[in-house]
Amino acid sequence: MEDGAHASARLALHRAIPGAHLAAEPRSSGRATCPGDTEALALWRRFRDLSIAKYKEVYARLNVHFDVYSGESLYGEAMKEQVTDMQAKGLLQENEGAKICDLKQYKLGTVVIEKRDGTTLYITRDIVRLAPPAAPLEEMPPVRF
Repeated sequence: MEDGAHASARLALHRAIPGAHLAAEPRSSGRATCPGDTEALALWRRFRDLSIAKYKEVYARLNVHFDVYSGESLYGEAMKEQVTDMQAKGLLQENEGAKICDLKQYKLGTVVIEKRDGTTLYITRDIVRLAPPAAPLEEMPPVRF
């Protein structure tokens, strides 16, 4: 049985993503959760908190516990800084409004770092995680295996 918080979150999701727009919604929803869109961020936080609560229940049944529950959203501001830094170093070019990095000299082709709508991709998060930060990012949990 669904409790009130879950029911209202599900209802909010259905209102936020009308069925007729499901195909286009994923493309715009990533942009909506960028810093500055407080309504979308509040909704995202609510879904995240509800999801983590459920993850913990499932993992507890498996006797699995995590120190930190975090994801790509942790890198929001750092991604913007990394893109700016890469631009300043001349590593990015504009291509149809997107920011790309040409790696052909390394036989790796080109990679999109930031889409034309300003959203980033997994490669951008990977670069942020692997690049030495300009200042310590205490909020970034250490990677442990």
